[in-house]
Amino acid sequence: MPKFQIPKSPGEFHVVEAKAGNPLITNNKSGKGKVLIPCRDLEHADEIMEKLKGYKKGGELWV
Repeated sequence: MPKFQIPKSPGEFHVVEAKAGNPLITNNKSGKGKVLIPCRDLEHADEIMEKLKGYKKGGELWV
């Protein structure tokens, strides 16, 4: 399971489509605060989005 570091002020997360066609969760930031989490399918992306709602102050997310 990969571990993703969530910054202290992540902003709002969105599900977008990557170039390969799979869902990708991003917060549309650049630099140090950027978060990109690849997902298997839309159901997996929805599960991760539910987990991310609890990360308002940052932390680590195990996918």
